[in-house]
Amino acid sequence: MIRTLEEEAEIIRQNPGIRILTNYQGAPASNEFMDKLRELTKDPAFPTIRKDAILGITGIKKVFFRVYAAFSNDKSSKVFDKGSDALSWLVS
Repeated sequence: MIRTLEEEAEIIRQNPGIRILTNYQGAPASNEFMDKLRELTKDPAFPTIRKDAILGITGIKKVFFRVYAAFSNDKSSKVFDKGSDALSWLVS
């Protein structure tokens, strides 16, 4: 999963204004994964993401994400339960 995050970060760096659909369904939320995610979101390229629709985050993880998004003023990322809703938001 760490390698996937690094690959996604490289795509973001090369494509300012990109729209992303990220599916974390079944992904473990290990400390190593969360540390790498925090590190990558500090990358100057990340603010260039136009929209990031996120799937597969449920329960307490979804609550934590929403708190993080509120405190970081992240308006480009949104969590969805259904892929069709995520895709509709990405193209709007």
